[in-house]
Amino acid sequence: MAVRDDEIVEEEEGAEENLTLSEILEIQEKVILGKLHTGMLAYVIEYDAKRRRCTAQPIVRGRYNTGESVRFPAIPNIPVMHLVGGGFGIIFPLRVNDTVFLSFSERSIDEWKAANGADITPRILRRFDLSDALAYPLVSPAKVLPNVPLLNSEDSMVWGEVENLDGMLIEISDGQISITGIGGVELLGLMQDHIGACQVGFAALGQFATALSTSMDPAVVSAAAALVTALTTIPAPVNVGVLVSLAATLADLITISKVV
Repeated sequence: MAVRDDEIVEEEEGAEENLTLSEILEIQEKVILGKLHTGMLAYVIEYDAKRRRCTAQPIVRGRYNTGESVRFPAIPNIPVMHLVGGGFGIIFPLRVNDTVFLSFSERSIDEWKAANGADITPRILRRFDLSDALAYPLVSPAKVLPNVPLLNSEDSMVWGEVENLDGMLIEISDGQISITGIGGVELLGLMQDHIGACQVGFAALGQFATALSTSMDPAVVSAAAALVTALTTIPAPVNVGVLVSLAATLADLITISKVV
């Protein structure tokens, strides 16, 4: 007698008459467990980003005790469970062939899908059914990712475009945050360099205004001071290159004004 997930296939007529009670109960237990789905791996066939639902094909096959296997059907309209709570969340799209882990609810979630989180009373009494799946995105340990050092770190958290060598990556490690952009450029470090250049430029503007106050007409000094104020209150984002160039020009003017 061959037992699959949800059925018994008789090998010969009257075979049950030769079974003991213990054997019959064991077969019945296998049949019940075959209908009780708890979780399995699957890959995405379709993804609806607006509804955050996917259709997924289970990877692991059902199996007879004779060794024969059977493929589970593709499961449609599965809610994709992203990390969301307290008004914050991490939500990202899925692509065809992405791996997900399917968890099957103890009760029907048909009403829950429609009620958007409200308390519900299932009308259908099915339990642990393939129709009541929830999908959790994950990466297979066997999946080959780019050889990026950040992705192989044992003491940092990394998120971003992990399958793109030129993608954006954010790393948190040792109390610091780094953002790596296209071409491997560390963006936060570059930003700090730009901020430092701006500080130098603004300091030069202040020196220029001071020099003008001792060597030129008060009206010109007032106009220069207004220029300094305007430049130092420019909202982000600013063209840092323009400011640095302007600071260098003003530094030259300070030298000239001192000579005059």
